[in-house]
Amino acid sequence: MKEYLDVKKINAEPMDRQTYNDYRGWIVPTDENPTDAGFLVKHSSGHVCWLPKKEFLENCVEIGNNTLLETVELMKSSDFKDRFKAEYTQLKIRTDGLSTMINKLNNEELPFKPKCSLELFTEQLVTMRKYLYLLEERARLEDIAFVL
Repeated sequence: MKEYLDVKKINAEPMDRQTYNDYRGWIVPTDENPTDAGFLVKHSSGHVCWLPKKEFLENCVEIGNNTLLETVELMKSSDFKDRFKAEYTQLKIRTDGLSTMINKLNNEELPFKPKCSLELFTEQLVTMRKYLYLLEERARLEDIAFVL
């Protein structure tokens, strides 16, 4: 079998097992705990289900936190502007992360000792910022509007 990554937008809200069963008009089976914490999940297809809290939190990321996962749908788009937005957003997230790491390294606040030198990290950051600048210029020229 081949491996696949299943990424889709869902709507969800916290809901215990009892409330979910009440919502569906079902009786909680005797071998299940009605107070189990979880989430009511609604898929764009209309499918509704309930997931235990642990499973939900291991597999779902809230949209709106500018995470790399949020760019997956844009990367799959047939529209080059969407793919461009994904590329820019990913680079921006990584650039910000590297900048934060360098600051922590300078302040001796990193929880680990990197093998790379501060100079190498700094050169990487300079290059990433140049790349961001080039993408911003390209966005201006190609009339690609988006906000991070």
